[in-house]
Amino acid sequence: MKQTVSGTQKELIEQAAQVIATDNAELATAFLQKTAVEKAIPEIDKHLTTVCALAIIFVHSVLTKFCVCLFKHILFCTRVYLVFFSVKLAEITVHLLCE
Repeated sequence: MKQTVSGTQKELIEQAAQVIATDNAELATAFLQKTAVEKAIPEIDKHLTTVCALAIIFVHSVLTKFCVCLFKHILFCTRVYLVFFSVKLAEITVHLLCE
């Protein structure tokens, strides 16, 4: 027994097949996206950790150099002020003794 399929039935079958194929394609796309994200996250974390570590090392280095320069500047200024005030003190002492 051979059954014949009418044009309407054929169209319905093709529409159903199209809907199933579209749904499966969307599901497959979602699965691929999920898998790609799951694999990418550890790689991104690894690279971000490296970048952050390098940034911290760089900032530490810059701050260390800045602090050393600032400390040297403070020492220099302190010496200058000490010399200046000792000269002024000597001038005042001489002035007071000579009166």
